[in-house]
Amino acid sequence: ISLGLVGSEMCIRDRVDANVLIYERMREEIDRGAAVRMAIRNGFARAFSTIVDSNLTTLITAVVLFAIGTDQLKGFAVTLFFGLLLNLFTAVFCSRVVFDLAERNRWITSLSMARIFGQPNFQFVKWMKPAIIGSLLFILAGLAAAWHRGQGLFDIDFTGGTSMQVEFKPDQPLGISAVRDAVASLPDAAVSAVTVPGAAPDLRYKIDTSLRGADAGEVETRIRDLFPGRLATYGMEIVDVSSRQRDPAAAPGAAAAESTPPLAVTAATLRFPQKISRVTLRNNVKQALEKERIGDADFELVSTDPAAAAGRACSDWTLTTTLDAASTRGILEGVKAKLAETPVYLAANAIGGKVAGNTQLTAIYALLASLLMIVLYVWIRFQNVAFGLAAVIALAHDVLVAVACLALSRYVAPYLGWALVDDFKISLDVVAALLTIIGFSINDTIVIFDRLREIRGKGRYV
Repeated sequence: ISLGLVGSEMCIRDRVDANVLIYERMREEIDRGAAVRMAIRNGFARAFSTIVDSNLTTLITAVVLFAIGTDQLKGFAVTLFFGLLLNLFTAVFCSRVVFDLAERNRWITSLSMARIFGQPNFQFVKWMKPAIIGSLLFILAGLAAAWHRGQGLFDIDFTGGTSMQVEFKPDQPLGISAVRDAVASLPDAAVSAVTVPGAAPDLRYKIDTSLRGADAGEVETRIRDLFPGRLATYGMEIVDVSSRQRDPAAAPGAAAAESTPPLAVTAATLRFPQKISRVTLRNNVKQALEKERIGDADFELVSTDPAAAAGRACSDWTLTTTLDAASTRGILEGVKAKLAETPVYLAANAIGGKVAGNTQLTAIYALLASLLMIVLYVWIRFQNVAFGLAAVIALAHDVLVAVACLALSRYVAPYLGWALVDDFKISLDVVAALLTIIGFSINDTIVIFDRLREIRGKGRYV
């Protein structure tokens, strides 16, 4: 979802940029004394090539991501691709239709636009050397910080590990800084708050650590030990326990037989304030049976909730067993007591090292392939390889500055926590953010290149 939202945000931003380019061209025509109809026509015509070039370079990134990206990045690419196509249609065609209708029906007879800056007279190139030195020093500092942090700079998406989403009891909230201090003993621990609409703050957190695979159980145990008595636990209500007769042919795997008498079974209706999965409930029932030395007793868990068929947690379950009602109730009382001590893990995901390594390579290939395709397109479109190389150098600079900020965040977070600066790590969401930076940067670069192409040969230095 987060990657999809990033893609949608990019589409909205590109849509606004397209309209800004068109309006700026209209203002230039008005300044030259053109009539309203001519200003509208020339404004759209002159901005068209810039809009197409800037959107196509971003579309190249979307195509590359869809071709070689992970499932998450493919979703981001699809959102970005179709959003940009829709932008091209609405910005170039729909806006033009609206302006033409308004002008022909005399709804607008003049175009007046506010101007923040007059004729710019700032010597940008004069500050080129200090800017280059400052950028290089900052990037080098960021690379040094990245080398010092090592694998700690990457989220579990790229290193592998375990992600747990925990919830504290409503009467025992805990601030995020206290949670971070508590889990500092976990290797490469990272904590982020989980916001739920309508829920109280400081109750839900996502805890990531590089422990993975068979260590997932250890992560649960250590988190429980780090917050004794503070984590929300499962509750279970035994609604009803009753014995009944069941046809043997209805039993799973049973063959129909007329001479077989009906089976005596016990059905227990259970209700959970905190939803619980079939796997978790089954394991607890099995452990309770083994504790009573009747681990070979048959039992079955069913739920009327459609979510159960998809393997998701449910609030209502029915336990059917061949034990008598008294024994079944005793077993369930043991399960209830055990669940009262079991923390609720709202989500638990383990990412293996091989999967993480593949994700890391895929992200690198996606970034490099996007840069290469943009170079080729800009080279062909502007008929000079210098334009393509200049665009990629600008993109690389912007990406490296962003990565440097991520790497340095760990060292400045204790002093800039008030500004929401955190110990950021590189994850799939961050890769999408870097691709967003690439999209914004190339759009601005294309606008400059397009104007250079327009005035080429008309001035002293172009």
